[in-house]
Amino acid sequence: MHERELVEAALVTLRRATRDQPLSSVEIALGPGIDRFRANLAWRDLTANTPLAPAHVTWERAQDLLRCDVCDREYTGDGLESCPYCGNDGTVIEAALPIAVGRWVLAAA
Repeated sequence: MHERELVEAALVTLRRATRDQPLSSVEIALGPGIDRFRANLAWRDLTANTPLAPAHVTWERAQDLLRCDVCDREYTGDGLESCPYCGNDGTVIEAALPIAVGRWVLAAA
């Protein structure tokens, strides 16, 4: 289950950034191929008995940046998504990270 390792790495970064202060909420973006259910299970397991345990987690879907092969416009989506402007195929020019911590809110003291 590679979700566990990814969540663990994100938690290390988050705990360092927040100096282990309790959070009321945090947003986490999951890239293509990352299972939200497994990521959530890993989060709950890895945050048990830590200052992050009570935080409300919002799971978002991260999207790749693509460029249309025909009209050359950029758009976001997954690697199989057609261009919203002309309907043709696109190429991923910037892949979404597998997991990324977004905004967080510190818990009231």
